[in-house]
Amino acid sequence: MVFFLSLFMAGTEAQELGICFERDTMWKKVLKKAKREKKLVFVDCYTSWCIPCKKMATEVFMSDSVGRYFNEHFVSVKYDIEKDSVGAALKRRFAITAVPTLLFIEPASANMVHKSVGGLSANQLLDVAEQAIDPEHNLQALKKRYAQGEQGKEFMNELLITLLFAGDKAMQAQVGEEYVNSLNIQDLKDDANWGMFKMFISDPLAASVCMLMDSIEYARKELGREKVDAAIEELYYYASHEMAAWNSVTGGTFDEERNKRMIRYLLKFDHPNVPGMLAELYTAEHVRQNNYRAMLDEMRNVMRFNMFRQGREVAYFHTFMQQLAQCKDMALLQEGIDWVNEEFVKTSDLNLKSNLMKRKAELLQQKGDMVSAEIAMKKASMLQQQYIKALQEKMRREAVERKKQNN
Repeated sequence: MVFFLSLFMAGTEAQELGICFERDTMWKKVLKKAKREKKLVFVDCYTSWCIPCKKMATEVFMSDSVGRYFNEHFVSVKYDIEKDSVGAALKRRFAITAVPTLLFIEPASANMVHKSVGGLSANQLLDVAEQAIDPEHNLQALKKRYAQGEQGKEFMNELLITLLFAGDKAMQAQVGEEYVNSLNIQDLKDDANWGMFKMFISDPLAASVCMLMDSIEYARKELGREKVDAAIEELYYYASHEMAAWNSVTGGTFDEERNKRMIRYLLKFDHPNVPGMLAELYTAEHVRQNNYRAMLDEMRNVMRFNMFRQGREVAYFHTFMQQLAQCKDMALLQEGIDWVNEEFVKTSDLNLKSNLMKRKAELLQQKGDMVSAEIAMKKASMLQQQYIKALQEKMRREAVERKKQNN
């Protein structure tokens, strides 16, 4: 009798290991059971080819602690979102774009209250589950509190981390930007807030950046000159380069007012890289006017007076040689080709040489010389292969040298 009892107990314990997923996966029945038991529905959305899904199924979901918690608090079910009809419906309804996606559903309304995207450890999954059953801190509740105007630092940190786990990058970016733009300079002295500024602000004309620029000396004093200047310079560099690369073929309508505001702020910003950024914006104005003669003249002046730092003149040159490829004046196209040839013989950098040949090919193609353009592109490809080979050899030598030093 004792023997049979021990077998029964062992079988019972085995059944309790890990999450007990429902065998009857009819969605209405799952919701009905969860409603009756006053639990949320936990849904594992997976695919057959997803490696993190398999890892969670065989390791995380089989954890004793995970099993005990989930079996107590949830009715659990899993669906292949590519093969199961219910899974496919959930994929459409909740806009699932990555797997594994873990959903927590309120059974009465069948609405999602919490979500996590990507593989998790057992401890992470337990944290997610605890948050899911908290009516004040799950994803649905946090979104509601944010919509009602709550914006404390601790709350915002919790919301942003929750959105990160939920894979809601769009709202995370929106919330992060709105929060940072509501801060003052003193708020930015907090490391967490400054980290959010660095993470979520990408527009040099965002309210938070304009605040720093309008009180630049005070900001430098309170936050540190090097930190402030580095952040602002990076934002303006990428924005000015993007505006310089605009053309009427691919760029849509150009925002002249934004361009003017950027120039006004840059003229107030005493930084070594500002002349180069202004040079890009001023040169680009000639492109928008289809005045490629003036563009080339401006480029000559800019390059002559060495307005760039950190090798950024290379990007400047390539940007406007690409712009020249929109020109229809044969003489100006040839002038660009001749200039590319001049730069080609000045450098021994194989990668740079390859890119210069690409610019030459573009100009030749616009000129109508397809044979020469094809030759230039083949030469660009050959130089790129040589560059990659040289880089691989350099990495190999460095690895050998490190191995010698370690021995």
